[in-house]
Amino acid sequence: MLNNIDRKEIWRFCTTGGFCFLLEYALLIALVELYGWDYWWAAGTAFTISTVVNLIMCQRYVFNTGKTNARKTSLFIGSSIAGLVLNQIFMYLFTDVCGLFYMVSKILSTGLVTIWNYITKKLILT
Repeated sequence: MLNNIDRKEIWRFCTTGGFCFLLEYALLIALVELYGWDYWWAAGTAFTISTVVNLIMCQRYVFNTGKTNARKTSLFIGSSIAGLVLNQIFMYLFTDVCGLFYMVSKILSTGLVTIWNYITKKLILT
């Protein structure tokens, strides 16, 4: 499956991911700065919302799968939950352990989780 990687698909994945990152980052900042949420809860909430948007965009735009069956959707959600767990671990490590500002931690966390997301979404949706 991973042998069939094409540049246009990677570009669509990065474009979709970039949009979802901006959405997630804006939600994170809004929840923390405007609503006073703890960064950890805000990060999880923002990640979850952007994941739903990402699922729809990956199905329709990135991998051109249209509708998926229940099994693929369940696997997508499962891999997204694993991505959420990774995101939360990285946010904690970068922010609480390393002492980085939560917005910097989010950028680093996103970079690491993106690799996981591409590989798992490609395997699931194609």
